[in-house]
Amino acid sequence: MKKILEAYGFGKLQDLLTLERQLARRGISFADLRGFVEGEIRRLEEEKKQRVGFQKSCPACNGPMVLFPVNTTRRNQTGDESTAVWTCARCGEEIWETDTIAEIHKRMREEARNGLRRIWGFAPARNSV
Repeated sequence: MKKILEAYGFGKLQDLLTLERQLARRGISFADLRGFVEGEIRRLEEEKKQRVGFQKSCPACNGPMVLFPVNTTRRNQTGDESTAVWTCARCGEEIWETDTIAEIHKRMREEARNGLRRIWGFAPARNSV
């Protein structure tokens, strides 16, 4: 057992014992916890699948870019009019946006629809969102 536990470190093991005590006080078993966590993982994976259309490739390295909000709290102030930033997960390249995340998602949905229409031979529809 000692060899298995060495991989997790003392702090994580303390957190595990604290969690176990709190669950026991509430009558929740580790099997219940496992079921809950596995359900949350499935839910998050489904949400991720729904967001696949909102991905962008990095112009510098073609890696995946992630969209983050900025200037929404005191912790993420940039001192300019930016509202979002695309950050490359591979090289760290940044692309700053002044549109809101909702506007960016709307624009990307429209671009995706127009792209499919071009592939299928249709002209882009006007005012379709």
